[in-house]
Amino acid sequence: MTRHEDIERYLSNAMSDEERMAFEEELQSDPDLREETKLYASTVDSLRRTLQPDAGEQALRDKLERNRTYFSSENDKKKQTGRVVSIMRWAAAAAVLAAIAIWAPWANDPLSEYGTITMPSLVERGADSAGRIAEAAKLFNEKVYEEALPLLDAGVLNRPDDMFLLFFRGVTHLHTGNPEKARLDLRKVFESKSVYRYEAAYFIGLSYLDENREEDCRTWLEKIPAETQAGKKAEILLETLK
Repeated sequence: MTRHEDIERYLSNAMSDEERMAFEEELQSDPDLREETKLYASTVDSLRRTLQPDAGEQALRDKLERNRTYFSSENDKKKQTGRVVSIMRWAAAAAVLAAIAIWAPWANDPLSEYGTITMPSLVERGADSAGRIAEAAKLFNEKVYEEALPLLDAGVLNRPDDMFLLFFRGVTHLHTGNPEKARLDLRKVFESKSVYRYEAAYFIGLSYLDENREEDCRTWLEKIPAETQAGKKAEILLETLK
């Protein structure tokens, strides 16, 4: 099992008590693991805010909640609990899927619709670059990508193996109209063991969707494990590409 899988299981409370205790001991002794965990948590939080709920989504959630007993057995409470959880998870996905089907965002601008992500400032990454990274994050989150790009370029020049910087520079290249440069950065991230590797695959897929290259988009989205946060988003887009 890879580190990013351990991190995701830890943050999603999927570990046993023994696994959690062992992982938290590692967090205490390994600053790199602490940073990766914090980065992943920040990214997941920003991704959850990418698609804001609306009245239509809430109505669908309410309808599924009212009818969830249809999917459960009165005679098996354990199964009922599991099914209700599954139903509620499906409700969120179905609501977003319904919205996607109605809006068909790639007919207009899929990158603007589904390419939003928050960049953590993470000023603790080093005094030499803290100010630059913080300013880049501020501009990135304000969607002033043209001004964020040179700051990220400087950061990558100093730290060419920093997957965090490469990932956000790749996304910035997408938003400034340079998909080929974006894919160069994002492929490096995908080929690494960074917690951002599957988010990188998602944005590569999105870059192809922005160019109406649906087969290339599908190829990259299918590289993402379904159980990851990026996989949940990829699954929704794959459904619409069928």
